[in-house]
Amino acid sequence: MARRAQNAAAVPAQNPVNVLAQFHGLQPATFNGQGDPRIVEEWIRSLEQLFEAMNCTEQERIQCAQLQMIGDAGLWWFSYWQIRTVEEKQALTWFGFKQIVKEKYYPSYYRAQMEREFLDMEQEERSVDEYEREFTRLAFFVPYLVDTDEKRARRFRDGLRDVIRNHLAGHGELSYVETVSRAQQIDASIKQKSQRVPKTTVNPPAQPLVQQMPNQQANAKNKRKWKAHQDERRNLPRGQGQAGQQPQQVPNCGTCGKPHRGECLAGRDICYNCRKPNHNARNCPDRRQNQQGQQQQTQNIHPQARQANVYALNQAEVEEHSGTMSGILILNNVPVFALFDTGATHSFVLDKCLEALTKGVSTIDPLEISLASGKKIVTNSIVKNLNLSIGGKILEANASVIEMRDFDLILGMD
Repeated sequence: MARRAQNAAAVPAQNPVNVLAQFHGLQPATFNGQGDPRIVEEWIRSLEQLFEAMNCTEQERIQCAQLQMIGDAGLWWFSYWQIRTVEEKQALTWFGFKQIVKEKYYPSYYRAQMEREFLDMEQEERSVDEYEREFTRLAFFVPYLVDTDEKRARRFRDGLRDVIRNHLAGHGELSYVETVSRAQQIDASIKQKSQRVPKTTVNPPAQPLVQQMPNQQANAKNKRKWKAHQDERRNLPRGQGQAGQQPQQVPNCGTCGKPHRGECLAGRDICYNCRKPNHNARNCPDRRQNQQGQQQQTQNIHPQARQANVYALNQAEVEEHSGTMSGILILNNVPVFALFDTGATHSFVLDKCLEALTKGVSTIDPLEISLASGKKIVTNSIVKNLNLSIGGKILEANASVIEMRDFDLILGMD
């Protein structure tokens, strides 16, 4: 970078009019200071490519870049530049210009967010090609984390799936290009093996369309035995149901005329269930109490989960639904990427953020969360009394702990 600046400074100055005309002829990008903070990095990179092609000096780079700052960014730079002294303006280098602009539009807390996103990045279900493209995109915003080929190769390898990373371990230390190439070869080989169809036997022996499994056959035999047993019981006298037992006749009661043993309670207003007077078995208080106790015991064993709703847990789902807005917030003095979801009944925090937030987790009754896609997830963990900074005000929030892909925090309507 220092050598490039020296080369740019050593280039003889050209006619300013010719430089500006040539610069605008290349249709350079403008910057209005709005949108994702990463845009400023991409804007500077696009300008530097043009400056290299034009062989511009330090001052020419600054002059050209100033003209491409429009809207809010243009007003801010005009105000900043007006109060600089002549000496300060003359001493400003292209590197210094970039630092000033980045401090304004690419703040340190967002760089920390990008660092974490890059370090946490993993291949997951993506192909190696897709993973490499996303790796390159994120590495552009944190170049100091991969400022050597060794660091770049190691970080790329650490994010690969286990099966690919284990294959690479046998190849020793590889350059970044070699690591990507070998990983692509291994990934392609794994896909080919998974797509192979096993060969079938020629002229297989005829099989019945429906075959009974061993347990199904056993069940069928048991059913036949049970049916035969029932048929036998129908032919036995009343009371004879087991082998070796003699039929026992129950005499008819002389009071009510029905077959039963013991004292007859007919017509005496006595409960057949508890043997107490003044009520019948249907309205027996002992019976109702037993039923309520069983219901309460069942509820204690299987508590019903509380219900919650949320629109989206990742960026792809956000794009399918309105009523959402995302941005950077400060949560317990930590910058987080948050989603405001008007369809969410509760707030949620990423499980991986807990260590940085230095907050304890409490256990709650199960919370069943329904997504707009129809899927459901359950959590029983919550973080209470989180300090959320919005518009200069500190608010307290409780957030249930779940796994998410693209967000650290989802703020619902609770």
